[in-house]
Amino acid sequence: MEQMLGEITAIALAAVSEAGKPGDIGVMEAAKAAITQRMLGKTLDKLQVQPDPQALQQIQQRVFGYIPMIQADVKKREAGDFSDA
Repeated sequence: MEQMLGEITAIALAAVSEAGKPGDIGVMEAAKAAITQRMLGKTLDKLQVQPDPQALQQIQQRVFGYIPMIQADVKKREAGDFSDA
């Protein structure tokens, strides 16, 4: 997990540094796809699932949709709140 987190962080940092002018989302979309592949690729391969582009986009939306929840959890922990809710 630690190695995967490092790889994902490297992908994201590279995308941010390569991103051009506002509105040019190609680099970010490629990074999003690479992160999704890194996180879920082995699982999809084991299940012998090869999602079409629309299904892959839905998977990405779901995975990246958790980011605000993760951020909220981190803030709670930083404030000393270790409750389950």
